[in-house]
Amino acid sequence: MPDGATGLELTSKQPSAAYGRIILVVDRDSRVTKSVIFNSSGDIQEMRFTSIELDKPAPAGTFTLDRKATAGFKFLKP
Repeated sequence: MPDGATGLELTSKQPSAAYGRIILVVDRDSRVTKSVIFNSSGDIQEMRFTSIELDKPAPAGTFTLDRKATAGFKFLKP
């Protein structure tokens, strides 16, 4: 890991074919710079996030919310 970076490991309670464990690498400025996904077959997928533009909004429709899939969740506004 680069100097000043921190790793956050997330482990699935019920591993699936898609993933069993995910590691997020976070830099000194609290930005995720890399993700490493380990699936239950032992395959590893690594993604590095570069050229991040924080001053531009995401295009409309980039993120969607399925209210039926999130029934029972409490939504908070920042």
